[in-house]
Amino acid sequence: MTTFKHLYMSESRDIRYKMGHQLQSMLLQCSINGRKCSSRHFTTFQSESYGNCFTLQINESIIDEPGVDTGMQMILFLETPEYIHGITDGNGARVVIHEPDTIPHPTQEGFFVPAAFETSIGLKLVSVTRLGKPFGTCTDQDIFFQEHGVKYTFQTCLWMCKARKVIEVCNCLSSRSYDNLLRTKISTDVKLCETKKERKCARKFAEKVRSKTLQCDCPQACKENKYTKFISTHQYPSSDYVYMLLKGVCERNRRHCVELKEQVNEPRLLSLNFLKLVIYYEELNYEHIKETPEIEDAQFLSDVGGALGLWIGLSLLSVFEVIQLIVEMGSLLLLRPTAIRPRKQSCK
Repeated sequence: MTTFKHLYMSESRDIRYKMGHQLQSMLLQCSINGRKCSSRHFTTFQSESYGNCFTLQINESIIDEPGVDTGMQMILFLETPEYIHGITDGNGARVVIHEPDTIPHPTQEGFFVPAAFETSIGLKLVSVTRLGKPFGTCTDQDIFFQEHGVKYTFQTCLWMCKARKVIEVCNCLSSRSYDNLLRTKISTDVKLCETKKERKCARKFAEKVRSKTLQCDCPQACKENKYTKFISTHQYPSSDYVYMLLKGVCERNRRHCVELKEQVNEPRLLSLNFLKLVIYYEELNYEHIKETPEIEDAQFLSDVGGALGLWIGLSLLSVFEVIQLIVEMGSLLLLRPTAIRPRKQSCK
């Protein structure tokens, strides 16, 4: 598998795109809030582990109600006849749900959705606000976006740290990092590692990264939106409906149609070529987690003032008690009674 990745990433970006799956032939059906969407609403980026990846870019759809009907529904043909035997270890897709203007990292993030199933993903937004100095360490997303053209995430920070180190050491950038570089405002005059010496340098550096010898300063974001996901699945498509999907494939790609018709008498095997993905909001409210100082400035001043008042009061009381003690001791000394000696009397 590692050898295949090196060979795959050594090809040019255009060749790698042609080698991978094309969304035009994979996307059988797509809708958002009841409105149709197509492959033109997606942008493409490439991953070392998953090949061509597609990001939904659509802004004109506003979700005003929770539930499955107003979410995104997508039916995919997985093009299993094009899978590489001996390397592909399962049927399905990798899904990453991330904020707009952030770089997805499918290897470190996301989850798999299996073939022959409908996977429903209910989302709930969780907004996190962290305190910066002097209470803690965090990075301002707005400043990072202005400097780099993408929003800050922990994984993006790690990638940028490694990319800068590779540029410093090797004077070039690997194909995997170069694709992400195109999405940022980092200098585009950085060249791709093409010669044998440059690729060897990049591989050596990658081994250094894997051995944890590279240190990167990547704090959490001061403001961050995350999604809690509630995932459920059920078998899809049914034995009858799979032939309707096969008809849709035949209308798009005759070669795949011929290959799939060999499985026409095996509905279960034929269903492994398809999956349905539904992503929706469970609720339109959100949870806000905010860090606050344990003691606010006003509370701190109030506590200090109270403590000072208490100690000053105790000090004054102690002075009066000492004075009272001296007065009482002096009174006892001055008023001490004199001893009376008895007289001797004689009786005559």
